[in-house]
Amino acid sequence: RIIWLVPAFVTILALIFTDSYLESSVDSGFFLFCRIGLLICVFAIYYVLLQSLEGLEQQTALRQRLIFESRLLETQITEQKKHSQLMVEHMAELRRQRHDLRHQLTVIQGLAGADNPKLKEYIDSLLNAIPTAPQVYCENQAVNAIVSHYAALYRKQSVEGDIRLVVPAKTEQITDAELCVIFGNLMENALEACGRMTEGRRFLRLSSDAHLGTLTITMDNSFDGQVKQENGRYRSSKRDDFGVGLSFILAVARRHGGDARFEPDGQVFRSSVYVRI
Repeated sequence: RIIWLVPAFVTILALIFTDSYLESSVDSGFFLFCRIGLLICVFAIYYVLLQSLEGLEQQTALRQRLIFESRLLETQITEQKKHSQLMVEHMAELRRQRHDLRHQLTVIQGLAGADNPKLKEYIDSLLNAIPTAPQVYCENQAVNAIVSHYAALYRKQSVEGDIRLVVPAKTEQITDAELCVIFGNLMENALEACGRMTEGRRFLRLSSDAHLGTLTITMDNSFDGQVKQENGRYRSSKRDDFGVGLSFILAVARRHGGDARFEPDGQVFRSSVYVRI
């Protein structure tokens, strides 16, 4: 509404400053010059106002998107905290049960003695069938649990994995749940990317290092080379929308004085993240 008042305001100015309320000045060259100049000003004002309105609309949309993604991130961090805690407890319970079972079978094997070779052979097979303890990838229990979970999925899908991590057991600036958001989303996205491949070598290389209060994480994984990017954001391959996993990683990194980069390179997708810990 304010925009439509501009022409009326400019017309009044023209009438006042060109003395056009006097009939004798209406046909003067100075009056025409002023009217043309004022019309140019009107168009310029229109253009500036429209640009400002578009900028405000973009800022509003960006603010709403950031609020939405922030709420999603908080929800995922909360759920990831519960999930990682359950995984840590589950792994500890499995470790205890595995130890107890192996101990009990060893006792039974000793009681059987050499008088029953078939029983001894059967107990040997049971002992060999007990799965070994999961690999320890790093000192941080929560990160180790989430990485172990996805590493098992990689093995099931015959994806080559090279994982070498250094993550402190305790961090001051970032929570275990936020670390699990980073590692979990990285490995989940890579697993989905490898799963979409119909040919070629499928692999994942994940590494991290901690130095001078900064945790640096790098990951290279194979993918089919097909990527959809719009305005610097990657579109999801599972739905007609932008993927939120990478946005979550970037949000967590920037929240803790870091950053993240994601770059497709032929049929290798390269990710790098650093955060203050």
